[in-house]
Amino acid sequence: MLKTFLTSIVLTGCLCSPLMALSVVDSTTGDKQITITFDESLPGDAAALQSFEVADKRYGRFTPATATINGNTVTLSYESYATAAEQKANVVWRYTGSTPVQSYTGSIEFKAVPLGQYPAVGKVVIACVGDSITFGYGIRDTQKRYPETLGRLLGERFQVGRFGNSGKTAGKCQPGRWYGEQVEYTQALDFKADVYICNLGINDTSNSWWNPKASEEDFATLIEAFQGPQKATVVLWGKLGPDFRGPPGKKTYPGNVFKGYNFSTRDNGSAANRPAMEKIIAKLARKYNCPTMDAYTAMAKEPELYKVDGLHPTPEGAAKLALITYDWLAKPYHLKSKK
Repeated sequence: MLKTFLTSIVLTGCLCSPLMALSVVDSTTGDKQITITFDESLPGDAAALQSFEVADKRYGRFTPATATINGNTVTLSYESYATAAEQKANVVWRYTGSTPVQSYTGSIEFKAVPLGQYPAVGKVVIACVGDSITFGYGIRDTQKRYPETLGRLLGERFQVGRFGNSGKTAGKCQPGRWYGEQVEYTQALDFKADVYICNLGINDTSNSWWNPKASEEDFATLIEAFQGPQKATVVLWGKLGPDFRGPPGKKTYPGNVFKGYNFSTRDNGSAANRPAMEKIIAKLARKYNCPTMDAYTAMAKEPELYKVDGLHPTPEGAAKLALITYDWLAKPYHLKSKK
C-alpha cells in the first residue's frame, strides 16, 4: 500500500522530495549494480517502473539504468568504467517516472566530463557541429559520414552526435546562414555534450560573405553557448579542411595544383580570406581556452579524397577525417592510436 512521505531524506548524495511513495529501507552499490529495498512490494505494472537513472556525482550526468523488479527489491544495472570502490563512493540514483515510488530528484547538476577523464557511469558525449563537411554533403550513406565513423572508431565508451548544416557560417555574414540560427544548433545544445568538435569558418571566407568582425563576434557567441554552464570542451578546427578549387597551378589551400583532377577553377575569394579567418579562430581559441585540431595537413595531400567537388570529402575522405579526429582524442582519453 502506498504511503505518504512527509519528510525529505538524503540517500547516496541525492535529495528526496516529499510525495506519495514507498519507503526506502536500504540502498547498496556494488559493481555495476545498485540494489534498492522498499518496505513493501512495488505496485502495478513492473514495466512502468523502468525510469531509474544513475550518475557519478562528480560529473552529474544521469543516464538510464535497467531495473529488475522482484517484490520489494529493485536491482539497477548500468554501464561503468570505474572500480567497484569508486562506484560505491560516487554513484547516485534517482527515479523519474510517474508511478508513485520514492523519487530521487538529485541535488547535483550536469557537468561535462573533463578531457582525459571517464565518468564512472555512462559515456563521454561528443557533438560534431559545423557546416556541410560535418553534415556529410555528397555522402548518401549516413553511416559513412565522418561523425558516424568517428563513433564506431571510439567505441562503447563514447556517444557521438552529428549536427552539421550545409552552407552555414560562424558569423552572421548573410541572412539565414549563421549556424546559431539553425535547428542543429539547438539540437547540439540539447545534446549536452562533454566535447563539441567544431568545423565552422570556411564558409565565412567567401568574398560575398566575408565579414571578419561578425565572424569573430558571432563565433564567440557559439563557443560560449557550447561551453555552457557545464564548461564543456570546445575543440576548434584551427586549420580548416583543404580546398582544392581555384585557378590551376596557384598554390593556396592547397589549390587546384594536382594534375589529373578537374576541380572548379572558380575563385570565390576563400583562399585570400582564409589566413585572416584562421587567425580569428586562433584568437578565440586563446580567449576561451579551446584546444585546436588540424583538419588540413594530412588531408591536403590526397585530392582523390575530395573528388565530390574539391571541397567536400568522399566516404573515404570522411573516414580519414574521422581517423584524424580519433587520433586527436586518443591522447587525452588514453585510447590506442590507430596511426
